[in-house]
Amino acid sequence: MVEQHPAKGDSSESGIKRVTVNVNLPAALAKLDRDLQHLVDLVSIGVTGVRKVQEDEYKVSPFAAALQLHASLPFSEVKDEHLFWCLKNAFTEAIDRLGEFLEESRVLATLHCLGSTTINGEDWNRIWATEREEFDWKRFPQKIEYLREKCRTTFQFEEHVLTLNQARNCLVHRRGVVSSKDSKGKDFFTIKWHAMRIVIIDSVTGEETSVPQLTPTKNESAVNLRIGPVEKQFSVDDRIRLSPDELNYTMWTFRSFALEILQAIERLRPDLSTAPL
Repeated sequence: MVEQHPAKGDSSESGIKRVTVNVNLPAALAKLDRDLQHLVDLVSIGVTGVRKVQEDEYKVSPFAAALQLHASLPFSEVKDEHLFWCLKNAFTEAIDRLGEFLEESRVLATLHCLGSTTINGEDWNRIWATEREEFDWKRFPQKIEYLREKCRTTFQFEEHVLTLNQARNCLVHRRGVVSSKDSKGKDFFTIKWHAMRIVIIDSVTGEETSVPQLTPTKNESAVNLRIGPVEKQFSVDDRIRLSPDELNYTMWTFRSFALEILQAIERLRPDLSTAPL
């Protein structure tokens, strides 16, 4: 986040106006955290509500008297589709929020690369106008590439985020049905994320159960915390579906990627940041 404050005594006979710019990297991360949390809050209402609604309530919905161009979905099917719809919209909007964060990161990285705490009007206009327009026209992967080159580093979570962005494109443009565009000539399309999972491991069978779906085990079991990459594969013509847990994992991946970018920006000019990350 960039804060602008008129400097004291900035009026002079030359007509030059001076502006103090504070680069607040933690604030940029906090804004994304808030946006992602609000999406989780909204989808929680949909996931919880769809489990409680009854068929008679569905039949007397406020849209029951609307013009019907086709037969309504069966009650059992509409509940499943509503769950898919909630999770899909939260996921695709999270990518949009991450895209906004990439634009803010572009500004922060440019300011850190100036090599001075003083900026003239020409540079200021370039950052806020010319570069912004060029950045806006870049595709999502190209924006990440731009930031990677600007920060002269590599991002651990870049590959994960790029697969999730491809999943977003499939959901938006192909209703989530995987095509050869997604699989790129392979038999399946793989999406990746980073997850922190608590699992119960049966000491005899080795069977694993995640805590949110916990059921009693037949044998003595152990609790294990796992943090690391997870992959999920979809064959061509499969429909991409994410569970509530998997949506949480993608949100955590987006947040981890954002932190990684800001830490790279901070290394460019740590003296310009208002607080360490």
